[in-house]
Amino acid sequence: MSWVKAASLSADLDLAAMSAYLHQQGVNHRISEESGAQVIWVQHGGHAAAVLELVEGVSRGDVQFNVSESAADNNPASSNSWVSQTGRFPATLCLLVLAIFGALLVEFNPSLSLVRWLTYQDIHVVGNRLGLGTVAQIFSEGQYWRLVTPIFLHFSLFHILFNCLWLWEFGRRLEGFLGRSRFLSLVLFTGIASNSTQYFWQGPSLFGGMSGVLYGLLGYLWIRNRLQPDPRIALPSGVIIFMLVWLLVAASGFVDMFIGGSVANAAHVGGLLAGMLAAFAASRDRP
Repeated sequence: MSWVKAASLSADLDLAAMSAYLHQQGVNHRISEESGAQVIWVQHGGHAAAVLELVEGVSRGDVQFNVSESAADNNPASSNSWVSQTGRFPATLCLLVLAIFGALLVEFNPSLSLVRWLTYQDIHVVGNRLGLGTVAQIFSEGQYWRLVTPIFLHFSLFHILFNCLWLWEFGRRLEGFLGRSRFLSLVLFTGIASNSTQYFWQGPSLFGGMSGVLYGLLGYLWIRNRLQPDPRIALPSGVIIFMLVWLLVAASGFVDMFIGGSVANAAHVGGLLAGMLAAFAASRDRP
């Protein structure tokens, strides 16, 4: 996707209201910082002249924006400061912290004495062998958190970095669009779906990671925007293609040769389908 430079403004200006207004008007854009200035880029060249005219009107004081404070706060592109965005998307930030905690727990708890409380089924080490419980124990012993908590376990540096990158990208969009409670409900739903799909497809095994949830968020963004287009959740087609190609590459077994384990491919598929299903249901409820 080619972006077109529309305007350059002082780094001291607060562009949150302008960015929210552009999103409301369906202008897909982003704001970056270059050489001490804020640069507005638009996805379609036909919007560049209109954005430049708008910027000039703001500079003259002729233009004011009638957008709600919440609209500006929930727009991931309304600020180019990573630090300022973390305060506006606390649910996404919390998930990132928990994922990093899970990665550190795996790294520094080789005996699995603590990790075992976050796995899908209970595990125990007997000599050099790993004993695995069953899903029936989850329900018989009331350990329902196990349906979700494997999403926080990560087993390599690449694993956690890849997942955190896309969680930050997808999570901000959906937390701003859906609100925190519905966003977390979607994470919960796709987490349970992806973990359960992996368990019933492969059987008892030690698995984890946020990838299934990420594919769930991807599926939701993809289908929801196709059924009810909204610039706040519009993903570049290149991102969707990359993620789907990566799913196929991982499913081929090629990635397994480099990670010293195996990719939880069933979790990816289960999460993707769950996210798409949630998008279909939400679009029918919200015409």
